[in-house]
Amino acid sequence: MPADEGRSAWTRPAFVGSAVLLLALAILAGWLLTRGDGDPDGPGATASPGAAASPGATGAPTSRPTGTAAPSAPPSAEPSVCGLTAEAASGTLTRAPDARWDLVGTVAAPSVEGQGPGEDDDGLRTCFARTPTGALLAAANVAAMGSNATLVERMTNEMTAAGPGREAALGRIADEGAPAVPSVVRYQIRGFRLLDYSGTEASVDLALGVDGGLTGSFVLDLRWEDGDWKVVLTDDGGLGSLPAPVPDLTGYTLWSGA
Repeated sequence: MPADEGRSAWTRPAFVGSAVLLLALAILAGWLLTRGDGDPDGPGATASPGAAASPGATGAPTSRPTGTAAPSAPPSAEPSVCGLTAEAASGTLTRAPDARWDLVGTVAAPSVEGQGPGEDDDGLRTCFARTPTGALLAAANVAAMGSNATLVERMTNEMTAAGPGREAALGRIADEGAPAVPSVVRYQIRGFRLLDYSGTEASVDLALGVDGGLTGSFVLDLRWEDGDWKVVLTDDGGLGSLPAPVPDLTGYTLWSGA
C-alpha cells in the first residue's frame, strides 16, 4: 500500500505544508510558530483527535489546547475609535450579515455599513463595531488581510491585544522579517460560527475553503481594546486554538464573497 493511501488529505506531506501556510496567511504568519512544515508527524501537523477538535466535525466549540492562555479580564468598553455607534453587551448571530465583499490581497473581505471596517489605511482595515457582527467582521478581515504580506507588521502592531503575546510576535518579525506570502496557496472565507460574545470578548470560528476543495477552520479570540477589536495572542505570540480540518460546513453559517 502506498505510504499516503488511507491517510487523511490534511495529514499527507503535500498538504501539511499548505495547511500550515494557510493558517500563517489567514492569521498572519508573524503570529504563528510555524513548526514542522512538511512533516505529517511534526508539531506543525494537523491536531490529533481531542487536541483542538473542529466544531464542524464534532458539533462542539473548538477548545484551546492545554497550556495556552485564555483571555484575561476584559477591559472597560471604550467608545469606538472611529465613532461607530452600534453597541451590544451580549448577543449572537443566527444569520449571515448582508455584506459587501472587496478583494484584499487574494481574499474577499466583508464590510457592513455601520459595523465596519470604519477605516481603511492603504489596505489596513480597522475599526469594527462593538457588536456580534462587528466582532465577526473583524475576524474575517484579519483572515483576508493575512493574504497580503505587506500588512503583517502593521496588523501585528495595530490589531493585536496588548501583552506578552503581542511583544513576542513583534519581536519575531523584527528578528526574521515579515513572512512572504506563497502564491500557491489560495483560500476564501466560506462560513462562520460565533462561539462566544460578551461585549468585550468574542471568539469567532471561521471556515476557509482552500484550493483543491479542502476546508479548514480556526478560532480567533478577540478583545475590545482601545475602541476596537484586537486579536488575543498566547504569550509566545501564537493563537489559542490550533487549526483543524472539517469534512463539510455542517454547523456553520454559510457566508462567502467568492
